[in-house]
Amino acid sequence: MGTDIWITDNFNFGLRGFYHIVKDTIVTNVVSTNPSQSQDINAGKSYTHGVEFEINHFISEKFKWFTNFTYANTKVKNSIDRNQDGSDIPFVPEFIANAGFNAKLPYDFNVSPYIQYVGKYYDSTDKSSRRDFGDYATVNLNIQKIIYRHEKYYANLIIELNNLFDKKYEMPWQFQDPGFNGMVRLELNF
Repeated sequence: MGTDIWITDNFNFGLRGFYHIVKDTIVTNVVSTNPSQSQDINAGKSYTHGVEFEINHFISEKFKWFTNFTYANTKVKNSIDRNQDGSDIPFVPEFIANAGFNAKLPYDFNVSPYIQYVGKYYDSTDKSSRRDFGDYATVNLNIQKIIYRHEKYYANLIIELNNLFDKKYEMPWQFQDPGFNGMVRLELNF
């Protein structure tokens, strides 16, 4: 449930709340880190609730800055295994925040650099052996170019450049973030 409010003609504020229940949650837990092994188990019922907000400030028709923040509180209810009861759902960050700007450039280019901050998350519901990850920030860049426009549809070329400064951070199962990476895709909108 949420709302978007235009505070002024060029300043938008969005607020949303969510509540999610899964009656029969399957989660992935780490069994061993070396060698890397995991196991999917039935963890019982899970709850997720949280809030997200966003701000968009349109400085001009061609330039805006934005920020958004999502907070998620997750819990597993497992009456059979007290070690998992009340634990967090694995791999769901406590929060994610983004801040950046968007510029419309000549020749239908749209450029959006932004910083993304990921909060703490866990690799398991097992409270005695789980490890926490997260609390890192990366700088990313999204470039879009309209390559074909028709009255009823258009095609975008999208280039996503992630982790521009090649930040290294540990991930579950002895993985490390791949560092700088990119993706190119074609999107058809109609």
